[in-house]
Amino acid sequence: MAIDWQALYQVLRPATLDLPSNGRLYQDAVGRWAMRILGMMFAHHATTSEMGPENFAQQGEVLAKELTQFLTVFLGLGPAQTLTETFFAQLPALQSSLKHDAEAMEQGDPAATSVDEVIWCYPGFLALGLYRQAHY
Repeated sequence: MAIDWQALYQVLRPATLDLPSNGRLYQDAVGRWAMRILGMMFAHHATTSEMGPENFAQQGEVLAKELTQFLTVFLGLGPAQTLTETFFAQLPALQSSLKHDAEAMEQGDPAATSVDEVIWCYPGFLALGLYRQAHY
């Protein structure tokens, strides 16, 4: 069976985005940022002790600045700042919703021993946490 790679490419080629020339680095940075936000809401996912009470506000400011920079690429500065403020204002509700989801996962899985286990170990919780950040 011969595969027509050119025809397949025409069908499957990814949509192009107007990303910076280092688009892959940009994508990686956004992924790391999202994990740090998850760590801000759940210590289980904090990569370091950077989210302790003594420097929570400082780290929050860094994350807010980074989000504004990410969004400015697509939206411009004004809308990016507004969206950043809205996102951080909704973090308590997002955390509450994710806690509820973790409790439901724990109750629905006879093998789960605790909500902490769900938050820390379940890839489904991680996926949901990242999805919710993008769509909350």
